Amino acid sequence: MKRLLCAFCCIWLLCSCEYKIHENFIEVEKPQDSLYVSIDLNALTDGQTILLNKETALNYSLSAFGKEIKDVRFKMGNKVWSGDDIKPNGAIYINSVDFPSGTYTLDCEMFVRAGSGSIADQIGAEGAVGKKSWPVVVDYGLEVPGMFTSRTNEEGFFELTWPQLAPTHLKLKSYAVYRNYQGNYDRIIVAADKNYFVDKEMLGGTANYYVEALLDYEGKEELVWPLGNLDVSNDFEFRIVESDIKTVTVYWKAPYKSYLSFRIDEDIPFTPDGLEGTLEIPVTRFGSSAWWDLSKLVVSFSPVDNPSQVMLRREFEVGSPGIELPDERGGAWAYSPVTGLLYATNNMTLNSYSPQDVRLQKTYRQDTNWDNVIASPVSNKVVVFGEQALVLDGNTLSPVNSIRYERYSRILGITNDDKLLCYSYAPDGITCTVSVYDLDGTKIGEISFKGTNLQMSQDGKYLLYQDSFDVCLLSLKDYQETGRKILPLSYADYSSYRFNPAFPDQILVQFGDRLNIYHSPDFTLLKEIKREDEMTLEDIDPSTGNLLFYNSKRLKIVDSQSGQELLAMDAATFPWVHLLGNTLVSFDGFVFNIEKYLPQ
Repeated sequence: MKRLLCAFCCIWLLCSCEYKIHENFIEVEKPQDSLYVSIDLNALTDGQTILLNKETALNYSLSAFGKEIKDVRFKMGNKVWSGDDIKPNGAIYINSVDFPSGTYTLDCEMFVRAGSGSIADQIGAEGAVGKKSWPVVVDYGLEVPGMFTSRTNEEGFFELTWPQLAPTHLKLKSYAVYRNYQGNYDRIIVAADKNYFVDKEMLGGTANYYVEALLDYEGKEELVWPLGNLDVSNDFEFRIVESDIKTVTVYWKAPYKSYLSFRIDEDIPFTPDGLEGTLEIPVTRFGSSAWWDLSKLVVSFSPVDNPSQVMLRREFEVGSPGIELPDERGGAWAYSPVTGLLYATNNMTLNSYSPQDVRLQKTYRQDTNWDNVIASPVSNKVVVFGEQALVLDGNTLSPVNSIRYERYSRILGITNDDKLLCYSYAPDGITCTVSVYDLDGTKIGEISFKGTNLQMSQDGKYLLYQDSFDVCLLSLKDYQETGRKILPLSYADYSSYRFNPAFPDQILVQFGDRLNIYHSPDFTLLKEIKREDEMTLEDIDPSTGNLLFYNSKRLKIVDSQSGQELLAMDAATFPWVHLLGNTLVSFDGFVFNIEKYLPQ
């Protein structure tokens, strides 16, 4: 395809004596007694054929160089434009109803009075009739190169460019650029010898530009021809590139040359050097994307020659350590010590991430909602749960097989011998059945008892549950009951109990001001850890056994065996935090690997 032109211009002799000198201009040598006409047609063309890919108005202008044009008639397909409404200057409208996609011919006929002054000429009977035709291709699915382009010019400003018009008989006076930007609608006049506009007030975001050609017709009439429009979107770039326990480092880049002003919360505004860089922002509290838990960065944009005129503002909330994964907000998480990967499921998607840099590794999607995910402690298997369990390879996230369990079953976990335990209740809401499955889907056992609030030891040797006001320890061998004992716990004294997954023979019981660690099955006290500032046990790291405490303001990591505090930091009000493989994850989707901050 030849270079696209916006104006199709030609001159022709009514007797069709033509001499072509280049692709869109026809010059004729004027015989003594001949009449000439010129047509300027505002159409998309490859130099010979008019190309239409949307409903449009074709603007035209006819000139007989001082002679009077009468009875103009256009015809395309079965559509005819004629009569008093068709003047020497006007537009014909092409719509998809009259002109579906296809090939057509556009014919233009007219009568030009001779202007001799004879009686015949005076009554409009002397003159010449001329006809011109153009092939037309209508294709509403046709993709054509953009007539309008934009760029960042050498000085760093936004620049809009359009095709330069070269009409035959019309005189191009200027261009009018209409800019719709930031709620303001402005009209800018551009000289006729320029087919571009440098906009020093376009500083980023979205804008719409509409361009018209302002034309003079033989000094008698001013014409306005629309050339087209362009939507522009190029916003301020802002992303977190690094985060540690003290600062969040963000990368920023302004799209165009501008005067920038940065302000963090209520600090004094400052102007950075250049239009691109990094910025360190002190951390606030871990785990939340809520504005009240974060710092606010306000970026103001002004033209370089008028810094006091703020044209654009952008606001960003930052401050939580770690990387935010908005798509994982509210999802379930797991960690595999075998693959070393984190897994997150949210509705119908399972993703795996590397904990250190929080980079997405693999994704698996299925038209089934999943509400939980767990990872095997001894193999590379990962299991997601919905109406049934799906077992996947933890490295590739390729499905291995499915496990069908009782309806309304809940998951206890996967043991150190790769057995999946889930449980369900009878209609009485008390009688509980624990079902045991191999990860190939084979059911290998079943245990029934009356109890609620179940907990499973990672080695599969014990179950904890509550029977009325008693806490019971059920001993198992090959997933069959071998003994049962009531633990010496007063219902009014403790608030929760659970096994330590990294040390499966340890039972952790939370009391009002302390956390006690007992050995099972004899329930001898191994350690007592004081709970300060009303901190509660939120989670236990399945790979290290470290304890995560939280009190609505701060979180603390404690070594479960020594009781030593390993790390403390501010936390959001309701982060719903988990500790998985030395990585903190929150309900809002923040992920922060803390391994390098823990004592070695």
